[in-house]
Amino acid sequence: MAKFTEQNSDKLLATLNSPEKSNMGDRYNVSKLLLLFAVRELAKQNPVSDQNPVLISVLTPGFCKSSVFRDTGFGSKMMNFMAIIMGRETEVGSRTLVDAAVGKHGRSEHGEFLWDNKPAPPTGFVPSEKGQRIQKKLWSELNGKLEEAVPGVTATV
Repeated sequence: MAKFTEQNSDKLLATLNSPEKSNMGDRYNVSKLLLLFAVRELAKQNPVSDQNPVLISVLTPGFCKSSVFRDTGFGSKMMNFMAIIMGRETEVGSRTLVDAAVGKHGRSEHGEFLWDNKPAPPTGFVPSEKGQRIQKKLWSELNGKLEEAVPGVTATV
């Protein structure tokens, strides 16, 4: 679970980018939370309809046995050992990708996090009033960054 100590900053992305202000020990967790916020807001801004049949979701294949840690030294040996004990076969993890690509659950997966081949609606912080404020704030900041990079790009989102 993300501690997300940066959540109360006026400029969320700037704070996350600041080595002095950001909590790098929590960065993996925060990055997953921000991804979920961004996907949920993108889905909200682009509802599914007959004119827009695109489903937008985020997923995880889970911890899979693979060679992804092959070049990381001692950590590689530990992760490979953990994968042998707890990991899924990559074929099992890939089913989540395929299920999401074909929209197995239809509109119920739009804007949701897919876990074990089904939507896993968020609880706690994400749907809370504060979580929703941060989601909108992140979306606004992301749009600002996108517009800086490519003026007019957000008109297509």
